[in-house]
Amino acid sequence: MENYLAEYRNSDVCIYFVDGSRLYGVIKEIVFIPQVNSYSIIFIDTNKETSQINYNNVIRIVKNIPKLK
Repeated sequence: MENYLAEYRNSDVCIYFVDGSRLYGVIKEIVFIPQVNSYSIIFIDTNKETSQINYNNVIRIVKNIPKLK
């Protein structure tokens, strides 16, 4: 799983969540959290805000989206 997620690091992506929402931005880091047996994604969105996302809430990540203006 870590190799799968690593290909998205420092790429423009769209993250789709289980609740139907989505975020556009750049994945800066992927960290495994053993206490919850899941990955945490450090993400910078198009508003330049940094957030930490639990991978358990993610349905899909789409890479190489066009930059939003």
